Amino acid sequence: MSHGPLAPGGAVPVGPEPPLNQPAYVIGLGAAVRRALRKYAVFHGRASRREFWWWCLAQVICFAVIEALTLSIGAATADAAGTSQSPLLALPLTLLGLWVLGTIVPSIAVSVRRLHDAGHTGKLYLLNLLNAFGFVGAVVVLVFCALPSSPSGVRYDRLEPGQAPILPAGPAGWTPASPYPAQAWPQQPYPQQPFAQQPYAQPFPQPQDYPQQPYPGPSASDPDEVWRRPPPGS
Repeated sequence: MSHGPLAPGGAVPVGPEPPLNQPAYVIGLGAAVRRALRKYAVFHGRASRREFWWWCLAQVICFAVIEALTLSIGAATADAAGTSQSPLLALPLTLLGLWVLGTIVPSIAVSVRRLHDAGHTGKLYLLNLLNAFGFVGAVVVLVFCALPSSPSGVRYDRLEPGQAPILPAGPAGWTPASPYPAQAWPQQPYPQQPFAQQPYAQPFPQPQDYPQQPYPGPSASDPDEVWRRPPPGS
């Protein structure tokens, strides 16, 4: 089950958002950022792939804007050697530090909820903190966060009494109890024979059995018959 339909063309998700204790499988960039900030330090529950990737994109955009601001100030205040000692450079650096400090907790929280939605424990995020794994640990966590949603992630929800969990949408005929989609089209009957059935051919006529006639003997009118006649007394 998913919340909210897609806009024409499927470009921008529209529709009401689900409760905060449930994942939003159809959501846009702005709503995903607001949702992550409202669930600032919520490490239980689930987060859809849209929530996770929209938040990551917002992080990249903010870093890019701050970096562009830093380069612009540096280029405008550079001396002949190409260096800048302007105090204005402290502004983007301060913004960057505030942004990192302000978003590190919701970034960890949305990653943990994304792992839950994929059906895995949020403890996998600790691979980022192990120096023995280093960059490899971060890649492993990112791969797990990119996995599709799993109905088993419902066990990480904290539902209110009488509240039904929101399950990820699947193909037609898909249910959580059946991992394989049911056949979505009725079985077509076998096509009938397009040609009319021809009758069986009649058997060949049997030759008529005529009664055998006795041999009349040689005819005197046939000289060959006379020539082949045996001489008398032989």
